[in-house]
Amino acid sequence: MEIDPLKPIGGRRIPHSHAEFDATPNEHALHIGRWVLRYPQRHSLNAVAAWRLTLPRILTGWLPSVEEAQRAMAIIKAGQLEKVQKLIRQVDAQING
Repeated sequence: MEIDPLKPIGGRRIPHSHAEFDATPNEHALHIGRWVLRYPQRHSLNAVAAWRLTLPRILTGWLPSVEEAQRAMAIIKAGQLEKVQKLIRQVDAQING
């Protein structure tokens, strides 16, 4: 079975060639998010804003698909704060639902 490294695959491990330290997609996201927030001066304001919004939710086990993450980042870059807040409310409802 071929594994798409860009597609979330729950708790299953992805091949080492596609993720550092044989991490799950969620573990990889936590690593990257921590890095961005630890060194915000090295990243765009949009990237820092996105990670500040999503890292607490990733800690619950939630992980967006690549398409969802790209769509949300486009909304953040466009400065559409009402849409961003609506997306976050939807994610929170999904997590708490």
